[in-house]
Amino acid sequence: MIDPLKISVDLDDTLADFVGAATRILGASPVSGAHSLKAMYPGREAEVQALLEDADLYRSLPVILGAQEALREMVSRFGCELAYVTARPIGLSVVTAAWLERNGFPPGFVFCVGRANGSKAERIKKLEIQIAIDDYPPALDEITLLTEAKAIVFSQPWNLEYKDLPRIEAWETATDVFRSLVKEQEDE
Repeated sequence: MIDPLKISVDLDDTLADFVGAATRILGASPVSGAHSLKAMYPGREAEVQALLEDADLYRSLPVILGAQEALREMVSRFGCELAYVTARPIGLSVVTAAWLERNGFPPGFVFCVGRANGSKAERIKKLEIQIAIDDYPPALDEITLLTEAKAIVFSQPWNLEYKDLPRIEAWETATDVFRSLVKEQEDE
């Protein structure tokens, strides 16, 4: 029997529109192209930190269009095993799992690594993930440097410099990108 392909998917700004929700609360960012909320809102560290820990915000995040359907198709078509690996605080694991279920995402393990629980790349390596989908430049760097996983960029304005990695422009196009990576994995 062939082991299922192990996939990790980030949540914020990959499956859930975190920056959009935060921008509606904090207003337009004075910094363009920043890849973190703290960099987007200099001088407002306390407000940003409060948002990063606000369980109600995470409960109410809108889903990025097409995400559930794309992941369900990946699981059904390719027999993938999913792990949702996020930098959210560890205390938000239950909130995160409930958000995924309420919004119709396929079942998978949920790992909130927070700051004190290691990096996403460490978790991805420990889980022996083969394909990792993320939007965040420092996470993409760590995944490519520290793990055997093939990184896929979920396109956001802050990660356009990643030209050498496979890219999902929108979830509607994910199956094509994924199909080519699955073929690569099978050929190895």
